[in-house]
Amino acid sequence: MRTIDIVNVKGSPDPLRLYTVDVEYNHLELEPAKPKHSMKESKIQRVRARMRRDDLRQICFNQEFNVYELYETDRDLIEMREMFTPVSSDILTLVGVL
Repeated sequence: MRTIDIVNVKGSPDPLRLYTVDVEYNHLELEPAKPKHSMKESKIQRVRARMRRDDLRQICFNQEFNVYELYETDRDLIEMREMFTPVSSDILTLVGVL
């Protein structure tokens, strides 16, 4: 994880550090193509996806979301980060993220 910039956000007294994390997306296996659905099934899937997205948005707005936890639990992130130095809680505490 590297600091890429420090910005001042209007209305905030403290500067905000922006970080980047290296990933290798080519390590991910592509999911097989899903068969075509009927119009009705497609609409149902879009509604379910929108509901999941709205739930995630609410979690983020309620500050119940911790990005760092994704680096320990998200299968895709773990796989994309395999070839890089692990992001440890010690490093994140040192830079003030935790």
